[in-house]
Amino acid sequence: MLDKEILISIFRLRFIGKLSLRKISADLKIHRDTVSRYDTIMKKNLSFLKLELIELGTCDEDSFDMFIKNHWKSYIDRIISFTHTRMKRVLTDDIVKAIHKLSEILDTTSPTEIYDYIGENLSDSPLYNISYSSIRRALLKIEK
Repeated sequence: MLDKEILISIFRLRFIGKLSLRKISADLKIHRDTVSRYDTIMKKNLSFLKLELIELGTCDEDSFDMFIKNHWKSYIDRIISFTHTRMKRVLTDDIVKAIHKLSEILDTTSPTEIYDYIGENLSDSPLYNISYSSIRRALLKIEK
């Protein structure tokens, strides 16, 4: 995640200054895909903020852009906020053991075969949300 100051700079350059993603990327020396990712997040946050402010009667549809240009500092934390949606998974010893046991039952060390089997047959198992790469790493741990 980028520092708050950089996120504020992206907001100011993009939404106040109306600069292109390419120009912002060059000015801030940040990869264009990163600028694009945060631009998308900020657009989504601004749309939620817009609905809320219109509902409260703070501004209307036509005056929202001008309102934000003049009052963005009051709302900047909400505009740049981002929560990770990806759950971090740890390859625990229990998961490694379960994959090892499944490998023995299926009589294979192929991560693809194990991954496919889990996807087709073990939807109620804690293994169901394990990625292919995690299965591969677990099998490599077993071999060591």
